[in-house]
Amino acid sequence: MKLYLIRHGESEANKTGLHSSPSTNLTAGGIRQAKAIAKNLKRFDIDIIYSSTPTRAIQTAKIISKALPLPIETWGKISEVRTPSINWGKKINDKTALEVEDQIAKNYSKGNWKHSDEETFEDIRLRAQKVLNHLLRKHKSQNVICVSHTSFIKMIILVAVVRKHLSPDVYLQFREHARIDNSGVSVLNYNKRRGWVLDTWNDTNHL
Repeated sequence: MKLYLIRHGESEANKTGLHSSPSTNLTAGGIRQAKAIAKNLKRFDIDIIYSSTPTRAIQTAKIISKALPLPIETWGKISEVRTPSINWGKKINDKTALEVEDQIAKNYSKGNWKHSDEETFEDIRLRAQKVLNHLLRKHKSQNVICVSHTSFIKMIILVAVVRKHLSPDVYLQFREHARIDNSGVSVLNYNKRRGWVLDTWNDTNHL
């Protein structure tokens, strides 16, 4: 099985430096990125496309779907990590938003600590594990696209390759220091002998 983890194209929040909400749209540049990756994906034998539910991911997936062509199955479990809704729409460098992020980071190693309505490390880890379990159960001999988001893609990869050694601190450091660009493609390959193997990280050669 090959799992193509694709970050959505550039969103309005990405361009303006805002915290995203579920209704954030792609920019014109994000649409161009989605078209470029869709053209590149024609080279591969893809069986199914999953898309997370936020608007920016669905818009990206629809462009890919038209090019392949394949239908889209929306899947809430691959949506972006939920951040505190109090920060949605605020500038990334907003003082209040930064204070919230600092509180979360200071308490992150506790695993289940919550500031407000965000997902905890344990919430995200369990969701990623359920995604991988579902994919292996339903699509073990297929090639699957998941159009998702940077923080959740990182968690899927860590759950797949780090497994029982994954901790809140490991995830936090990886999330902060491993870059995934808009429309970047990371590929996990599964086989019985080795399990999940990360074949490709943040490929943007299509741009």
